[in-house]
Amino acid sequence: MKKITLALSAVCLLFTLNHSANALVSSPSTLNPGTNVAKLAEQAPVHWVSVAQIENSLTGRPPMA
Repeated sequence: MKKITLALSAVCLLFTLNHSANALVSSPSTLNPGTNVAKLAEQAPVHWVSVAQIENSLTGRPPMA
């Protein structure tokens, strides 16, 4: 019985290792286009805020908890 089980498992192993693994056919994913100097030059200007402006906007408001 043990020899039959061993022979059967060897045959099954040979059949499973006999086939090659095939990858799915698919197109490559699109790459991130990134950025360039022209896109960086088109950015909106940064609105800088000073600490004094923040303090003035918070006057009269209750403290944050």
